[in-house]
Amino acid sequence: MNRCIIFDTNFMYENLDLRVVFSNKNDDEDNFISDIVIEEIKAKNYRGITKIYDNFKTILEDSLNEKYLKIKGETNLEEALNNSDNKVESYYKLFFKKNIIRIYSKEKMYDDLMARSKKKIAPFTDNKSSSDKGFKDTLIWMTTLNFAVTSEYEEFVLVTSDKGFINNNKNNLISEFKELIPDKNIRIINSIEFDKTHPENSTDLFPNPTNNEIPVISYRKEDYKKLSEQAIKEYKEIVMKFFFCIKDVGPFQSDYEDYVFTLNRKPDFQDAIEFLDYILEKRNQFIFHESISFYEILSNLGYEYVEQYQDIGKDAYTDLIDTYNSIKTNYLEYLEGFINLICDSFCRVKIQYNNIKEDLQF
Repeated sequence: MNRCIIFDTNFMYENLDLRVVFSNKNDDEDNFISDIVIEEIKAKNYRGITKIYDNFKTILEDSLNEKYLKIKGETNLEEALNNSDNKVESYYKLFFKKNIIRIYSKEKMYDDLMARSKKKIAPFTDNKSSSDKGFKDTLIWMTTLNFAVTSEYEEFVLVTSDKGFINNNKNNLISEFKELIPDKNIRIINSIEFDKTHPENSTDLFPNPTNNEIPVISYRKEDYKKLSEQAIKEYKEIVMKFFFCIKDVGPFQSDYEDYVFTLNRKPDFQDAIEFLDYILEKRNQFIFHESISFYEILSNLGYEYVEQYQDIGKDAYTDLIDTYNSIKTNYLEYLEGFINLICDSFCRVKIQYNNIKEDLQF
């Protein structure tokens, strides 16, 4: 049976040229998108257009413009918003055609949504300070479940980098899917994992939208930039300063570098991303700290027998998360190498001697 690939909103933001996405499609799979994702993109454009309109209106009404610049213009905001909605809708229909997952009964969806919100069922978060964070993720997940129940596909792949799906919720969501649909399977992967199994092919055989059909999304990212050798060297040093410490071994021996952490297992690629996303999200908690202990953070992420030999300096912490944020925002082609470096730097594992008896015979 064919595989069903379902793309989340953030994947669509990062892959605006759908010709490339569809040229990468394997023969045994079909691409799908939720209409909630399309509506999210429309909403983003709505906010972007409205912001530009308000700024333009301010310029027109400014006394300096009236006296010196004399900029004049008439703009129909409602017409511009309708035009944006129509372009977004037609663009995604051009590629996905009928493969758009529609919301089910609005009344039932509302009841299901309220029940999940009340019990904080993933992708809702149970963080008391987060209110109803995860609302859109939950809508996407609910439509995915409903679609999977009635669909002919037996394998589903949700492609997303959203923390509501990828972090600690991932296993819970997969378990929920299996409990509801035991005879089908689902995987939840990020865009990097997806790209590894979908090499880019020629786009000539796929629809080539005219300029009139292509929506201009207000937060389109610039082309990814290249890192200089010096910048790569500096980024490596930042990682080393975070993960390694200098130990004083006494007056008669030289100091040496050692790992800061001892873990019970080596982190994999996704573990490293979860760790970096987590400490990036928590940065405001440490704004007044001179040094930081990551024992509790690592324990919360599922590591046992964690030992930290010294606290991490605030500068080393800030440098690492700023570097990570910079790479995933501006230098995406370097992200995989950076994450692998994090995994290798994190690799000291504490051996557990659970099977050794106390009454060893010598």
